Amino acid sequence: MNKVDMEDTLSLISDYIELMWCIHSRYEPSINQDEMTHYKIGIQTFILKIKEQLDSLKEKSNME
Repeated sequence: MNKVDMEDTLSLISDYIELMWCIHSRYEPSINQDEMTHYKIGIQTFILKIKEQLDSLKEKSNME
């Protein structure tokens, strides 16, 4: 894996984490019980995308 691909993947992961934190810090305290399910699904989606990116990064680094 070249340095540019690694930096790009790490930047994407960082963006996902920042967005997840923004949503959490601004909206989690003010949502009601009905919205909590959608909130949890959204957070789980972000975590899954981060995991996919990390797995991809690990796989690419193992190939070299």
